[in-house]
Parts: sequence; C-alpha cells; structure tokens
Amino acid sequence: MLITTKKLAISGVLAAVLIGGMWALKPIPHVEVVTIILATAAFVFGPLVSVLAALAFVLEEALIWGFGPWVVSYLIYWPLVAAVFSLLGMLVKTRRPVILTVAGTSAAVLLTIFFGALTSAVDVALFSGKLENFGVRFAAMYAGGIIFFAVHMICNLVLFSAAFAILVKLLTNIKTKLLPED
Repeated sequence: MLITTKKLAISGVLAAVLIGGMWALKPIPHVEVVTIILATAAFVFGPLVSVLAALAFVLEEALIWGFGPWVVSYLIYWPLVAAVFSLLGMLVKTRRPVILTVAGTSAAVLLTIFFGALTSAVDVALFSGKLENFGVRFAAMYAGGIIFFAVHMICNLVLFSAAFAILVKLLTNIKTKLLPED
C-alpha cells in the first residue's frame, strides 16, 4: 500500500471536497454530504487515499472550531467510515446498481446510528468526570440528541439510496483515467 504522488494528490483533493461539502450544508443541522463523499471515495480508491483525506478533514475542522471533545469522536468515526467502505469496495465485486445501493445504504445507515451512539458516549465519558451511572448518563445524552440523529440518518438514507451507485460509477471512471495501474 505505497502512497504515490497521484494518490496523495487525490487524497488532498478529496479532503478539499469533504471540507467544501461540509461548508455548503453547514447551516442545516445534521444534513451533510461528507459521509457519502468519503464513503464513495473509499469504496473506489481504497483505504489509503480515503483515510488520509478523512484525517485531513478532521484536522481542518479542529483548526477552525477548536479541539473540543467532538474531535475524539471524529478521529474514530471518519477513518472508520473510510475503512468500512474500503472493505465494502473490496468485497462487493459487482457494479450492479441495485446491489451497490443496498450495500452502501445499509452500511451508511448503520454507521450513522453508530455515530450517534459514539458521540453520546464520548461526551458522557469526557464531560462527566466519572464513569459511574454511565448507562443512565448515556441514555439521557442520546435521548437529548435523538431528533438530530434521526435527521442525520434519514439524510444519509436518502442520499445513499439516490446517489451511491451513480457516484461509484463516476468515481470508478475517474480512477481508471487517473490511476490506470491500479
């Protein structure tokens, strides 16, 4: 898994697209395109390009918004999205749109549910100062954000259902031109 100059450049462009996508929808809470952009790129380009882009995205976010507890969640979540979809790209050999849509949408919805649980758990662990009654604190934190988690999940369900297979085809064509040796 050697990083070539082309792959490093693709990773940088991907990070810029992630950042641009995040800023484009920033005014609408929990409606985002970062997940589908990163997931599609990871599916097509693999773990190296996508994990580097995910880490650059998290660093940019932290430099803009400060290094709060959310950075811990992001450092776990975004590379995980890249890893899961890279693995999915290796396992799903067919490019039939129905199969891509079902596989991609299922993974995205599960990861989005995990994101809500992860951020709630990290916030409780970092803010409470102690871990006693963690389950009760976690449940309260998760329940407080359930509307936002639901909006986030519905957003990803709709985006992945409508666009994942199309974006995989588009990025595969781009990869073929940019990285013919892969």
